[in-house]
Amino acid sequence: MPSIVDSVPLSGRPRHVRPLLAGHGLAVAALVGLTVATGAVGSEYWFDEAYGVVLPAVVFALPAVVGFASATLDGGLVPTLALGALPSVAWTVAVVLGRGLGSLLGTPLPIPDSPLWAIAGAFLLVGLAGTLCGFFVGWVGRIAWRRFG
Repeated sequence: MPSIVDSVPLSGRPRHVRPLLAGHGLAVAALVGLTVATGAVGSEYWFDEAYGVVLPAVVFALPAVVGFASATLDGGLVPTLALGALPSVAWTVAVVLGRGLGSLLGTPLPIPDSPLWAIAGAFLLVGLAGTLCGFFVGWVGRIAWRRFG
């Protein structure tokens, strides 16, 4: 008899992958746009406040939601982890682009509190942990639904 751990799909696409990928892509694109704009122009504009809301939502909450949705839609763990890592990687690239544009435009750049690699690494770890937690909660829920539903 196979164990319950053997039923964790490591690969495979969720059944309804297009809405999941579209929503994830839009959220990450919004984060990238706001990050580049804030780095290039400065923090005295309206989009800096939007950035303050979008950054935690996309980097911290979105990976857990995507992990949960992927597991409940019968998706694989490895592709889900890739989706969980994408916001932090995209943010890191956007910060570099934004700071580069800011220096070209003559925007005074503040001295960061921490090095970029440390912040990006922390975002990546939080995103992967959230994705794993969301995935396993969705996976257990799917198993419970099949068994008791």
